[in-house]
This record gives sequence, structure tokens and C-alpha cells, in this order.
Amino acid sequence: MKLKTLLLEYDKKVAKYSDELGEYIKLLKPSIRGWKFDVERMTGSWYWEHPKFEDNVYATWGWDGRNAIELESTDGMDLGRINVKLKPKESLESKLDVKKDVKKYLDAMKKEFSKIEKKIIKLLNKTRG
Repeated sequence: MKLKTLLLEYDKKVAKYSDELGEYIKLLKPSIRGWKFDVERMTGSWYWEHPKFEDNVYATWGWDGRNAIELESTDGMDLGRINVKLKPKESLESKLDVKKDVKKYLDAMKKEFSKIEKKIIKLLNKTRG
């Protein structure tokens, strides 16, 4: 099998697992530092919203097939990447594995939110002049 074919198959597994994992996390209704988690229905993107911030923070594990969490604001500000390696599961039947992955994701976000807030405030101050 060609490398390109293998990579496409892996990307599909990551995308499918990302969709399922996002819906699972959504059911848990996590909240971190006032940020609340949700999933955008049309794109499958995971995002966090906070009443004190105008922009949402997109933080989707597996976006573009990457085994990481890509961070971006609603208006397209690049907020970095969190390297969280998860192994795409064939299904969510193994709840123990899924719970470990959810914990890894939420723990990573807990560590990053203070940095994310600082970046958003800094970038907003730059644009306001």
C-alpha cells in the first residue's frame, strides 16, 4: 500500500474519532475557568465560549488529521497548538479508553486556558491600538 493511501486512511480514522469524541465530551458539559465546551454542528469543530470574551476558542483535537489540538479564535487568530497524542479508536465501545482520552484533552485545556486568555487580550490590545 502506498504511503499516501495509508495517510488518508489514518486521517479518516482521526476525523471519525474526533467527531465521536467531541460529541462524548459535549455530553459531559465541561467548564474550565468559566469556559464552556460545545461542538459546531456543521463543521464538527470543538469550541469553548466564555461570557467575558467576544471570541470563542476553537480547540479541536484531530483537526486536519493532526494528532494534536489546534487553537484558533473565532476571527482566525492563531493561538498555537497543544501536542496531545491520542490513538484513534475504531469505536467508542471501550469507555475506559475514551475516558482516558477525555481526561487528557481536558487536562491539556486546563493548563492552557490562562495562556490562551493572555494571548487573546494581548492580540485585542494590539488591534485596538
